[in-house]
Amino acid sequence: MEKTIDLGGQAGDQGLAELESAFKNMGSQEQLLVKGSGDFETTMKAFQDKNWGQYDWLPIIVGSDGWSGYLVAKGSGFSMIVQIMESHHKHCDTLYVTAENNLNDGNEEEGKKLLAAFLWNMEMHFRREEEIIFPAFEQKTGMSGGGPTQVMRTEHQQIRSVLAEMKKSLDSGDYQEIFNQAETMLILIQQHNSKEENILYPMSDQHLGNDLDQIARKVQLFIY
Repeated sequence: MEKTIDLGGQAGDQGLAELESAFKNMGSQEQLLVKGSGDFETTMKAFQDKNWGQYDWLPIIVGSDGWSGYLVAKGSGFSMIVQIMESHHKHCDTLYVTAENNLNDGNEEEGKKLLAAFLWNMEMHFRREEEIIFPAFEQKTGMSGGGPTQVMRTEHQQIRSVLAEMKKSLDSGDYQEIFNQAETMLILIQQHNSKEENILYPMSDQHLGNDLDQIARKVQLFIY
């Protein structure tokens, strides 16, 4: 059975204490599903400050009605952008595959929920890059215009167009069309992720210098 902690509306010291207690009992690579309806930023920023580098955060969704995600314990430091973003690539892939499997098996409500989480995570992933990583990279390297970040932005728009069509199909309940659209999406994402993981993320880690730690913290939680 999946390990879960529900913080409810708790925030601040009380929510942090419960999360800290659960985290201390986790083994390396073990994951914990965390749910809350209180202020996400207050709780998770405080947790990050105390445990930076020792865990990964893989959100399901963060919104005004509540938030949830997986906390994964790491046996060694985990702070570089390449590690954080590669892990989120895999998380997005898993969300989609699990959503498709549920829809194929007739578990409609769970499949729809997971597909919505996948779409949310993809947009949040792109925004992490476009609003945090890319500007910092461009400032440090002077590479903008026709540089690698511009190529990635163009590919983001290509992928977004497919994701928008998938959202329309989800809203209309046309699941077979979602699967058809996903064939194109998965090819685009695979090619895109390979460039980022092998080129752009390592270059970012190399060039961001003393700002890397601060930027990586923002990227992990998408908190400014």
